[in-house]
Amino acid sequence: MKGNSLHMRKARLAFAVMFSTLLLSSLYLGIVQTSGAEAGSWVGANSAIDESDVFFNDSYIHDIYLYFDDPNWYNTLYEAHDSNPEDPYFPARFVSHGIEINPIGVRFKGLSTFGFGSRFPWGGGEEDEDIKKPFRLDFNMYDEEGAQETTFLGLKKLNLNNGALDPTMMREKLFMDYASKYVPTPRSVYTRLYVNEEYYGFYLAMEHIDNTFVESRFGNNQEGNIYKVDKLGPLTYNGSDPANYINYEIKNNDETKDYTDLVELTDILTNTPSSQIPEKLEPIFDVEQALYSIALLDLFVNLDSYIGNGRNYYLYDRSDNGQITHLLWDANLAFGNFGFGFAMGEDRAEYAVFPPTTIQGFGFFPGRGVTTNLTMIESLMAIESYNRTYLRMLAQLLREGFSVESMTDRVQKLADLIRYEITSSPNMQTEPSVFEQALNETIDFVRRRAIFLNTQLDRFARNTDLQFNDLMTFNQGTIVDDSGDYDPWVEIYNLGPGLINTSNLFLTDDPENPNKWQLPDQNIEDGEFLLLWLDGEPDEGDNHASFGVNSSGGDLRLYADEGSDYVLIDTILYPQLDSNVSFSRFPDGKGSWLITSEIITPAEPNQLVTIIADLFINEFMANNDAAVQGPDGDYPDWIELYNSGTETINLTGLYLSDDLSNPQWQFPADTYLEPGGFIVVWADNAVHSSPLYADFNLNAQGEFICLLADDAETIIDSVAFGQQSDDISYGRRPDGASSWSFLTPTPNLSNTLGTIVTPDSPTAIIEIPNGLFINEFMANNDAAVQGPDGDYPDWIELYNSGTETIDLGGLYLSDDLANPNAWQFPSGTIIEPNNFLVIWADSAPERGLLHASFSLDATGEDVGLFAEDEETVIDSITFGVQDNDVSYGRLPDGTSNWNYLTPTPGSPNKLYEPWTPGNLESLFINEFMANNDAAVQGPDGDYPDWIELYNSGTETIDLGGLYLSDDLANPNAWQFPSGTIIEPNNFLVIWADSAPERGLLHASFSLDATGEDIGLFAYDGESLIDSIAFTEQISDVSYGRLPDGDPNWNFLTPTPGLANELGEIVTPNSDNYFGGVPDGLFINELMADNQITIAGPNGTYPDWIELFNASNETINLSGMYLTDDLTDPTAWRFPNNTFIEAGRYLLIWADNSSDRDGLHANFRLNANGEAVGLFASDGETQIDSVTFLKQIGDVSYGRLPDGGSNWEYLLRATPGWGNNKRPDDPETSVWLVLLLIGLAIGLSALVVIAGKLHAKSKR
Repeated sequence: MKGNSLHMRKARLAFAVMFSTLLLSSLYLGIVQTSGAEAGSWVGANSAIDESDVFFNDSYIHDIYLYFDDPNWYNTLYEAHDSNPEDPYFPARFVSHGIEINPIGVRFKGLSTFGFGSRFPWGGGEEDEDIKKPFRLDFNMYDEEGAQETTFLGLKKLNLNNGALDPTMMREKLFMDYASKYVPTPRSVYTRLYVNEEYYGFYLAMEHIDNTFVESRFGNNQEGNIYKVDKLGPLTYNGSDPANYINYEIKNNDETKDYTDLVELTDILTNTPSSQIPEKLEPIFDVEQALYSIALLDLFVNLDSYIGNGRNYYLYDRSDNGQITHLLWDANLAFGNFGFGFAMGEDRAEYAVFPPTTIQGFGFFPGRGVTTNLTMIESLMAIESYNRTYLRMLAQLLREGFSVESMTDRVQKLADLIRYEITSSPNMQTEPSVFEQALNETIDFVRRRAIFLNTQLDRFARNTDLQFNDLMTFNQGTIVDDSGDYDPWVEIYNLGPGLINTSNLFLTDDPENPNKWQLPDQNIEDGEFLLLWLDGEPDEGDNHASFGVNSSGGDLRLYADEGSDYVLIDTILYPQLDSNVSFSRFPDGKGSWLITSEIITPAEPNQLVTIIADLFINEFMANNDAAVQGPDGDYPDWIELYNSGTETINLTGLYLSDDLSNPQWQFPADTYLEPGGFIVVWADNAVHSSPLYADFNLNAQGEFICLLADDAETIIDSVAFGQQSDDISYGRRPDGASSWSFLTPTPNLSNTLGTIVTPDSPTAIIEIPNGLFINEFMANNDAAVQGPDGDYPDWIELYNSGTETIDLGGLYLSDDLANPNAWQFPSGTIIEPNNFLVIWADSAPERGLLHASFSLDATGEDVGLFAEDEETVIDSITFGVQDNDVSYGRLPDGTSNWNYLTPTPGSPNKLYEPWTPGNLESLFINEFMANNDAAVQGPDGDYPDWIELYNSGTETIDLGGLYLSDDLANPNAWQFPSGTIIEPNNFLVIWADSAPERGLLHASFSLDATGEDIGLFAYDGESLIDSIAFTEQISDVSYGRLPDGDPNWNFLTPTPGLANELGEIVTPNSDNYFGGVPDGLFINELMADNQITIAGPNGTYPDWIELFNASNETINLSGMYLTDDLTDPTAWRFPNNTFIEAGRYLLIWADNSSDRDGLHANFRLNANGEAVGLFASDGETQIDSVTFLKQIGDVSYGRLPDGGSNWEYLLRATPGWGNNKRPDDPETSVWLVLLLIGLAIGLSALVVIAGKLHAKSKR
């Protein structure tokens, strides 16, 4: 809807004057010390890559020319934008980059940026001195119906921002460039605008958010609503009537104007209980991007936005995933330059870590004095996991480049580019003389903001921010310790948001011994790593644990000493690993655990190598004499890549080289290749302005080109070539095929458009077949696979994953990468598409054509497949010690994942199946929890269902290939990964959370608390090993065998990974289970003035409270509360696994020493009188209480009889046993009388003495 809100323009003029005055008067400078944050890249990689990338190259200033036939064009545009609610476009001729479009639509845009600058008086028409207004250009405004849309380098619209209120003309660009590292943002570039051949002004051209923008960021066929919110839009539910959402202007889909998606979003944000928000919100809203956006706005104190006034943003409803996405927009007042909400003199660099959830209205939105809830912030920050994610994002934004160093570098580069234009261009909005000062103020703001936030975020740090991140159990050469040893190691990562000291942390491999080894006293900053050596050699240094690692698999646990108990922070259950293979999390600290050998990164971020199957070196020219001109007017060599897939490929970080041992050139950030698209890299080994010039050139006499993954090692594609002819390219035909031909060059176009040519006398080209893999081998074939001669030789299997037959004749196979030509495939050897070929590695080539001249070493070595040049590696694998009759292969076939397998030479691979059902009689489903509300925290911080297995035997069991299911009719619901073991008399926990992507032991199903089955099946997917059928389960109560492996099942207090005997039987039909309100539980006795009567465990005489269980069942006190203030029921919580047996007593020391071991409450009793209360685990339900008056020294106060309603002072304190009765025997009565007489005499003597002393003092 064009001209939206302009009907109120006249009413807003006065507000604009007020607004500008406040903003300009609120600027000030404050100097503090330098931030310690590290410098990083300022510009991100989330921008698009398309034909408009030529225009958004911001390494130079661009030129735009507009030609109006109307000589009074300025007044025409001014009056239309100022007064006409339709805000129409007017025709002009457009020229830029050699492209002419005639006509395009042109209009002024903006409110504050249109209405005022920094000079006054301000008014309208000719009185407005600031004639450099912002423009919007519409390139297809005048297209005829049905005609192909007119675009400028793919753009349909373009904004020219005038830099009002920003003497640097950088704030918006700095903000959007930095934000682009994390969220999609509009691109920008500096331009000179000429109108009718006269230089009119210096502008920042900004990409427009429209259908073109969302398709460039989220893929083609995006048809969702784009909402522009430039008036108050707090995302609060206003009912189902679309008329209530007019502030959210739909900028596309004019025919439908369907607000259903927005209404649903606001309804969920406003009306959904916090506990249900993640489940309901995440399918329809990109929470991660919203949190990043809030964090970016907070970091830059950009308050002319959602977090400051509930406006100036876009929403887009993505067609590809159904999620509404928050998009940043309008940042010219970033760096604290929006003054509302700050007191005079307040340092805006100290804006709060969390933006407010309400805003106070001003002017006309939302109305002066009106308070408005910012519902998105309010709802998201109420979720603990979102709150924590936000803090970690803020810390990440700080450490990844928001620093004085990074800011200064970026500002100076831009300043050097635009300084001349700032000082010499016409119609500038601000005085050029303040440019340098404003730059310094911007840099100084970053300095002060970084210092403030880093200090604040440290206060939010928790021990649970530390997570296991990487582990190597068999280190044979990856990294040495400080003694020169190759020892096992584990890496711990600080997720953030702040610094954590490790002095109270412990590492153990024994859950019964949580404080086995104390970590050294060190600080770990957020985003940093701590490497610990698991070598059992603590004398070698602080970071050397006192125990070693179990090379056959096991678990590690990280505990914190919380005073009264050791609290589990994180645990890692790891399988047996090969040498130099790590068990790593992706992404760091919170992702799934994967076995990797590609990139080992101790004490550094983990890197996951992704092989891109649809990316090809498609064409190149190594002798470009005068055929294809480069962007700088020269004729360099060039290499073309092709994307044969259906998704955009991010090339950022990939390598291109003509030397496999020296990855020479890396693709820069923001480099993308669209589906079916081409990209050319110019290879001339020289410095150029274009980012796609590589620092090597090609040898026309012949050499090798390779495309490598971001690990600089993994080959994505390669080609070896011989002598090349002048001005003839060499390329795949058709594109992406395995066959190569000499062509007339077609850079950036399909090779089918070129003509196949025959050079004069080129040498033979070495072709590297695509899709050819070493797929499986066996290096220790004892009696598993019989060869053609009746023996059991080693063997190697190749696999052709492609669609074309591959001729292997002349290729080489070797077990020594330094000796590629060990054995050559005979001529005529072929492997058909999707087929396998077995070579017998028996050192007996005389036996036949496919018998290699070498055998394999079962202790470990290499296997390499080489091209006929005897140099080019087609595929290779390095392996360690191999087991008898077990093969090692890719699973699935042709992928990068290697596993130990059941041998399948000549057939598709499948997991190793070393156990038969008969070997598994000692394997049991031992315990499970199907209603885990808040009892057992999983490795990802949530509370998933879980299943525990138990091995009651004397041998380790390999679970790889077995199946676990919650449906006996569907046995193969989830399969144990290869290498999963369970040791004798040990336990293994599987998280039934329907999230297998989280890690190896996360099943693809969850349990039904209303009842179902659990089955454990053999590798055949049919034979049942064990099963349990269960009915409705109790919240936070497990169901397990007692004793372990026994046929008898009971409800239990949960003991995952531990013996069930350590738990207690729970009776579900009573209230005596964890979380209930038990009958028969009483506060039975207390002493509030214990002077010399009852000594505590530490030799002092603390107050104490006794509980009594009058019931016939054991009561679990875990999670209940004890307090001496009935208005504060949760003063002290009983630790887990606290029980009181039937008819027994339990003593709690009220000594305000809850950090001591045992039952020490965090309060003392008041001898002058107070109340003591016992509360259920909900923190609200009162189980028992007693109110007492002033107490007598060393006399207890208790129920008589135990558990009765009568309270009395007791003659003898009885903590831990039955309360004494009244004395009714003669002997006791005599002693009582004598005691009373003695007390009376003593008191009388004291009275007399006191009287005499008083009389003496009166004299």
